[in-house]
Amino acid sequence: MSFESFLGLSFAAASAKAQKKQGEVALQNAMGQAYDLQTEVVLQGAMAASNENTRRKEYDLAMSANNAVFSAFGNVNSTSTQARLEADKEILGEDIYAIMTQGEINMYKTKSQRRVVIEEGYARKTAANIGAFTTMATGIMNFAETYSNAAKQGGN
Repeated sequence: MSFESFLGLSFAAASAKAQKKQGEVALQNAMGQAYDLQTEVVLQGAMAASNENTRRKEYDLAMSANNAVFSAFGNVNSTSTQARLEADKEILGEDIYAIMTQGEINMYKTKSQRRVVIEEGYARKTAANIGAFTTMATGIMNFAETYSNAAKQGGN
């Protein structure tokens, strides 16, 4: 049996170990990215809520100004004034719906990206484990073949 056969087996083991480590690192990196994306989801939700609050404040300011003008002219309770106020409320509702819907779309998109990142991390780890297994199996097979040939030739 030659020193080279043991050396080959050692190299196969070292290579397999390195491949497994690469898979673990790939998964750790994916989990880090997934954490960042989850943080982004939370921020997107907060941004949508902030945009909704800003829009509501704009509405309140506009309503105060409108009421002041309507009061100055003495037609606060007129039918046209009430119709205008109702139309403004509808617009506010539509704007808030659009803001919240866009916020949810952004959040779901980021959640989907997060799932993909995690799945890719696990896939990389699995591929690395398969590669490590294949490398080790090939090293063992080569060692066994060398050992078998050495035994047939009467040893070295």
